[in-house]
Amino acid sequence: MREQERQASGGGEMFFMRTPQDLTGKDGDLILAEYSEENAPLMMQVGMATKIKNYYKRKPGKDPGAPDCKYGETVYCHTSPFLGSLHPGQLLQDDKEPQPVKKTVTGTDADLRRLSLKNAKQLLRKFGVPEEEIKKLSRWEVIDVVRTMSTEQARSGEGPMSKFARGSRFSVAEHQERYKEECQRIFDLQNKVLESTEILSTDTDSSSAEDSDFEEMGKNIENMLQNKKTSSQLSREREEQERKELQRMLLGEDSGNDKERGKKDRRDKKGLCK
Repeated sequence: MREQERQASGGGEMFFMRTPQDLTGKDGDLILAEYSEENAPLMMQVGMATKIKNYYKRKPGKDPGAPDCKYGETVYCHTSPFLGSLHPGQLLQDDKEPQPVKKTVTGTDADLRRLSLKNAKQLLRKFGVPEEEIKKLSRWEVIDVVRTMSTEQARSGEGPMSKFARGSRFSVAEHQERYKEECQRIFDLQNKVLESTEILSTDTDSSSAEDSDFEEMGKNIENMLQNKKTSSQLSREREEQERKELQRMLLGEDSGNDKERGKKDRRDKKGLCK
């Protein structure tokens, strides 16, 4: 029915919606896609069109071409548009395979062969090498020292000059060793906490005291705004109220003691009369 109406209106890909029944998503297929951008909601606004592109990297020599994809258009590329790398003959079309992981070999973005002697000496100064030692070194000795110290920083995991290191930052054995050390550290920390006999105090008392302090502070601010009094005047009034309450309590205790003494005297007198 829709196809007939589209042909009657002149064909093309445009379809005019006239009734509420036309607002349906059953005419096509539902595709679950993954954004390649880091902040996808910021890259697309509501109502913008979406294009599906299948990136394909040709094989050297005879290439059979990209396989036919059900959805989207095939784009031939010689460089990867993603963070990762595309292998020859690889097609990023379905989401069954994960996106290529970025693997940057240390040293590719900082070639020591292109590093000038002046910049290399400046790097040694940043590493803390004395000026006298730098003057004694030849060009390739300077480069070797830069590579050695950069490799040490890369293995220790600190230092901005680790990009000049040789090889990968950490080997598989070093990664496993670091993982074991971190697991052991967490295990020892848990055992230390479990073996501790110290009674951990809760924050209920402190929180209630803090709440009362906040309430008192709020009352003081309200009184200052209403009566236009300074903080010193409010503190004097508070001290005066506390003094009166203390005096009232003392007087109440004295009167109570006097009453008890009177009752005791009356009981003693009755006992003597008998």
